[in-house]
Amino acid sequence: MRLRLSDTRCSHDLLSADGRYHEDCRKKFTNVRNIKASHSHKVNISLESEPYTLLSNLFASNPSRVWSSLDLYKEYASLGGTSLSRKELVQKLVAEYKNDILLLSSPGIANIIVFKSKANTVLRIQSLDDEDEGNFHSTGKKIVSEIQNIKYNKDEYQSNIDLTSCKQDVSPTLAKLLSYISTKLSENTLSSVLIGNMITGLVSNRYTSLQVSLAILVQAKQLVNQLHDYGVVCSYDELVRFRTSAAVWSANKQSILSCSSNKIQIIDIMFDFLKENVASKNFCNTLVITGSSDTPMQVTQGLNIPRHDLKTTHEEADLIIIQQCYGLIFDSGCNSVTIISDDTDVFVLTCHYFPIERSDVTVIMESTKSCRAIVDIGKTATKHKSLLSSLLAAHALTGCDSICCYHGIGKKTAIKVTKQRKLFFSRRTK
Repeated sequence: MRLRLSDTRCSHDLLSADGRYHEDCRKKFTNVRNIKASHSHKVNISLESEPYTLLSNLFASNPSRVWSSLDLYKEYASLGGTSLSRKELVQKLVAEYKNDILLLSSPGIANIIVFKSKANTVLRIQSLDDEDEGNFHSTGKKIVSEIQNIKYNKDEYQSNIDLTSCKQDVSPTLAKLLSYISTKLSENTLSSVLIGNMITGLVSNRYTSLQVSLAILVQAKQLVNQLHDYGVVCSYDELVRFRTSAAVWSANKQSILSCSSNKIQIIDIMFDFLKENVASKNFCNTLVITGSSDTPMQVTQGLNIPRHDLKTTHEEADLIIIQQCYGLIFDSGCNSVTIISDDTDVFVLTCHYFPIERSDVTVIMESTKSCRAIVDIGKTATKHKSLLSSLLAAHALTGCDSICCYHGIGKKTAIKVTKQRKLFFSRRTK
């Protein structure tokens, strides 16, 4: 190998040429001058880092002292440090101790450096979280104060509500705070008003008109109670109290029978009362209750079962009574039915639809007053069988719930004419 490196005739040999090149580089980099220069550089680095190390140890040994950047640089210079500027020195300390020290800076003033653990002994340091908590506390007190100042009449609720009236039960500060959270919660949105009414109800321990109105729309007791647990609507007991008081108020203002809305409220009150109380008693009998809904409710052994087979769109109770009476006879196989009513329309309809061919069926009509007679519908229909086909027409022409009567023509006159001229009414009926 040495022969190949020294032989000039081997210049065309690439391996030998590469070897001669590296041999030359080794001699140049390992000469005496380069070795001395490398040793001198290591000594300089050690000398320059020693003042900063001493300063860092001094800084850490006095954690309660408040240092300015000028004090640190003077101490660094007294220890023989020259390589770092004042700014570089502070940056290096901050990088070394990171979150353990606090750096205070302001234009035109030397930086102040202190350990966080000892800062409270010489400075009043307050974190931003504490400041935010203080702001939240003052904002909360303001919202509570505004809610307590909202005028409230415990004797009545507003039944006709709109966005403007609902906003009156919302704290202005709370509405503004919600608008900062999202544009979808601006002061004129239903979501913001609902949240505001919920908070008002929880803080003031009272229900707003919006909460009562929402409970009226929900109606179902179980769902109302679930929403009440979340603070969305009033309690079901409050809903019943409102309905009762509203019905009494309406009765004092005007006749109940002259206003259909009043009658609907009373029907709903009775419906809810019977449904809940009968179900809680766990009776063995079956009770079918018809309210303002199209579908009646059956209460059997504590269970509420909708009777979709008895669904009807008739508004008149007279027709609903007849439908359910003969529904029991034809569909359920019931042989004995008692109807408690004083209404003539109910009597006429019951007689007209009575199945004369069913001798095993008994339908009794009782009065609401004990002094009146009990009518056997089956015997009455059998006795006046010839009048049944003309009975509805005669009753309608002489006046009923939906048709006015003619002056001077009463029920007795209609029955008399019907007996004398049966064919006339029969043809009219057909």
